[in-house]
Amino acid sequence: MEDPYVDVDLVSNLLYNEEKYIKEFSEASIESFTEFKEKFTQFFLAGDMDMLRQTGHKIKPVAQMLNLDELLVMYEHSKDLLATSNPMKEKEELVEKVVGYCDKVIHQFEEMK
Repeated sequence: MEDPYVDVDLVSNLLYNEEKYIKEFSEASIESFTEFKEKFTQFFLAGDMDMLRQTGHKIKPVAQMLNLDELLVMYEHSKDLLATSNPMKEKEELVEKVVGYCDKVIHQFEEMK
């Protein structure tokens, strides 16, 4: 099994090891990361910086809390790519990385429910 992105112990400790709260947090996180990857893809590929930022600001606090630094780095990189002229191929590759990362995070939260 590959290294987990979500630190299960961290989540458990934040939620006082209460199974009910861990399940609720997992469900909310699944919704948040699903929404993020969909909106990230839509707004990044459309070149909509304002909506991309709005989308990023919604996921950023939970990503920071969970130490998902790689996702934050990819998000910041996406803003840099939009600010400059870059080939669509490079943007599509970043979308694939972000979606893949989010899918793994979502999968881990599904296992925690």
